[in-house]
Amino acid sequence: MYVFDSAILSWRQLSADSSGRAASKAIGADETKGSEEEKEEKGAEDGGDDSEDGDDAAVAPAARSGHTLNAVGDDIDSASLYLFGGAKGNYEGMFNDTYRYDVPTAKWNLVPTTVRPTARTSHASVVVPP
Repeated sequence: MYVFDSAILSWRQLSADSSGRAASKAIGADETKGSEEEKEEKGAEDGGDDSEDGDDAAVAPAARSGHTLNAVGDDIDSASLYLFGGAKGNYEGMFNDTYRYDVPTAKWNLVPTTVRPTARTSHASVVVPP
């Protein structure tokens, strides 16, 4: 099980200790896959589109199914949606990217994490308040 901390934009893995309780384990950088260059190429291959106003930092996620999308924030003026994973087309491949949709500005941004769960689809996620 993985936990995404939206405050610091970071993933961590949970594992059960000997008592069966969940324990947090930070995922080390050595467990990441691909160089920064490969990640940039992946973004281009995923089919993400630049925003209409030409802002290069704003990139929409590629079309997908089987992803999770969670709302974070108490009101519409500060809400964000976090998208993770999913599959391309007719399950031709899976994603392990994380995107943030900023509701007030109506813009998508790829969350630049160096650590993330393996690619997956048809999974579940939940928001746990702090």
